Amino acid sequence: MNIYGVLVKNNMRTVVVLGSVLGIIVVVLAATLRAQEQYSGNYTVYGYGASSCGTWLRDAARSDKSFYELEQAWLAGFVSGVGYVNDRRLNKTDINGMKAYVDRYCADHPLDDIAKAAQTLVVALEAAH
Repeated sequence: MNIYGVLVKNNMRTVVVLGSVLGIIVVVLAATLRAQEQYSGNYTVYGYGASSCGTWLRDAARSDKSFYELEQAWLAGFVSGVGYVNDRRLNKTDINGMKAYVDRYCADHPLDDIAKAAQTLVVALEAAH
């Protein structure tokens, strides 16, 4: 295997590990929020979800997809965490379906953050179930 193949393999492994860590963080944060009796629906967004939709679209268009892959991992972790912690029945999809939804949302709302796009995705997945 040439050096390019080794780098790609290592980058993908890093993305998977970071995505898993981000997913765990989202679940823990969501569980903490759910435990609060007076939960108002407001929360702080950490990580790549705080980036704008404009950033999502820019990173998707770049030849180096490393940031876009991290944003996708954050999205998958967020959706999984919301479904788990809130015991929501979400329509089954994959990362390509989620990306397509967020791509469209972000094209229409470039100033919103990725977390807002993820929230609307969760609502759509819940309605489709």
